[in-house]
Amino acid sequence: METYPIIRPPKGEATLRLIHANPRYSKLNAKARYGDAFPPINQGESTEATTLYVPVDIVIDFFDQRGRLLDYFHYVTEADHTSFLIFGHHRIMLVTIKDK
Repeated sequence: METYPIIRPPKGEATLRLIHANPRYSKLNAKARYGDAFPPINQGESTEATTLYVPVDIVIDFFDQRGRLLDYFHYVTEADHTSFLIFGHHRIMLVTIKDK
């Protein structure tokens, strides 16, 4: 089982880490719909934590190795929050932790 450390964002910003937890796909590609792509993610692994400005409102598209769109998630940053976006079996889950 992998562990994913919680990285505190800079004051007033947010961090996001994508986790690939779907055994149906050995590799996953994720990209902000109108922005940059994340590095490919192997099943059971994650991206590095990415610092995002607040507010940011983005759609993250998930693709298989052949470039087929599998699903998407609409994500809105919140100040002083660390988020984990988990691409799981049959759903995408967002886990968010607010920094004190």
